Amino acid sequence: MKNKFLSAAAIIILLTGILTVFISMANAKNLNLLCSKKQNIVVILKNEANIDTSKDEISKIPQIRIINIQYRDKEWSKMVNKMDLPNMENPFKNEFTIKINKKANINEICNKIKEMNFVESVKYDSDTEGSGK
Repeated sequence: MKNKFLSAAAIIILLTGILTVFISMANAKNLNLLCSKKQNIVVILKNEANIDTSKDEISKIPQIRIINIQYRDKEWSKMVNKMDLPNMENPFKNEFTIKINKKANINEICNKIKEMNFVESVKYDSDTEGSGK
């Protein structure tokens, strides 16, 4: 009788240990996914803004890694080709999608960008929006 209880206890301890290892692995994977969350900023430019000059100015911020440009004319052409639209003015604006370093403070960077005179608005992961001034 004593051996049966010891065997059952050993099995329970073994299963508990295995379960603990799996839970720890799952938590570590989730933590890694949270920490590696991409930080993207979308900067919408004013109509009169020069794209090249604006890109050069924004790229001076040290925490910025990549700047992708979405040209308003290209986006409008795609839309017109996909849909049958009436003859109307292009409503799109030029914008940058910016990737920043993982350790960078996104609020700090957005505040720097908002102060630039060619920026109409700034949006980032939490969908917070701010005006260009």
